[in-house]
Amino acid sequence: MGTYLITISNHNIKFANRSYKELTNEITNTLNNIQFANAKYLKHQALIGESCSKVNVRKVKEILTKDAWTYQEENPEFFTFSEDNYINLYGPFSLKITITPYYIYFDNPTILYWHWINHNDFFENDEEIIAFRNEWRKYFYQVVKAFGGNRVIYLADNSHPLDGYADRDDTPFEEIEREIIEKLGEPVKTFHELADNPRSKFMIDYLDNIDWDSNIQIEENVTYPSFKSDTNFELSDYATIEQLRQVKWDFEFYKCKTIEGIVHFVHLTQYKGIYVEQKGIVCGEHTIQLHIDEYAPFKFDEQEKYFASIGYNEDLTDFYCIIFASLDDYHSWKKVLDIFESSLPWTGNGNLSGEISGEEGVKLFLWVVDVNQAIELLLSIEVNNRVKAPIEIAIFDEEKNKTIIFQRG
Repeated sequence: MGTYLITISNHNIKFANRSYKELTNEITNTLNNIQFANAKYLKHQALIGESCSKVNVRKVKEILTKDAWTYQEENPEFFTFSEDNYINLYGPFSLKITITPYYIYFDNPTILYWHWINHNDFFENDEEIIAFRNEWRKYFYQVVKAFGGNRVIYLADNSHPLDGYADRDDTPFEEIEREIIEKLGEPVKTFHELADNPRSKFMIDYLDNIDWDSNIQIEENVTYPSFKSDTNFELSDYATIEQLRQVKWDFEFYKCKTIEGIVHFVHLTQYKGIYVEQKGIVCGEHTIQLHIDEYAPFKFDEQEKYFASIGYNEDLTDFYCIIFASLDDYHSWKKVLDIFESSLPWTGNGNLSGEISGEEGVKLFLWVVDVNQAIELLLSIEVNNRVKAPIEIAIFDEEKNKTIIFQRG
């Protein structure tokens, strides 16, 4: 686990007695009015970053097409401004910042602290790291100045004396400065001094010596990742449910809707350039449409939103537990459970998702509309495997009282 750079800055945004909507409107308007001097370089960095790992086509498309800053929407379950007291903002080129009442936290660039202050083995020479820093300091400068700030502190995480200061959401920027000075002494003024004392010194950067005339040149023939997906597949290889259940899908969506008293379902899956749409009656008649399309991930996203908009957003499944008294019992059933888990969604009945294990054995979480049909499916798979270990399927009420639905052994 590396020690990464964390950059924070001061600002003069007024948070007191202001609503989330008012603040986010003001902040995004300010950000969207910034014309980044090195936008081409920032986009290049984002795309190169996606080239270094398994390509996320959704992310690549966003980098290529997103041109405005957005913010995290409030959600009572996960995030409310009144409780969390910060604002996450997402920009073009995979940029992200978090603004608290006391400072701005920059997520970019993603780089080890040691590489930021010294070329080490990441950059070939001092000229490369100086040029890299110069580009990102341009970005810091434009954001910081737009919000009335005038300096940044370069912090580090994970086993460094500067670790933890960026997590002080309730501490003013100036107080963080004072505390670090008390701990490490007065800040150094140059990166050279910081590189010479990487653990015992820190730096406050007033961003006043940026070379605006110096720009990293981007080669004309750079190959960037595409947001088109692989379509090198044959429809005949995915013609049956037995074939479909064996695919390790990248994304899967399952929801229900009651129509004239009957529970209908929609089940969407996507793997690279394959998109499958299954819909019908739970454990009854259904249709399956399979498409091979270079834009399959975006077709999946589109249809997920569409079906949710027409009412396929009901949680009509009940929560059951498949219980094993010991790890050995669980392993005896493991092959059957793997087939069951991949088969269940294709019946339209629900899914097997999540587990906990401990001294009391293993519990798997079963979410289904019709538990009897699910048990019938499980036992039909078990017939071919002849498992002797005990198994129990139960439902729990709000007081955690258990009602056994099925038991064997």
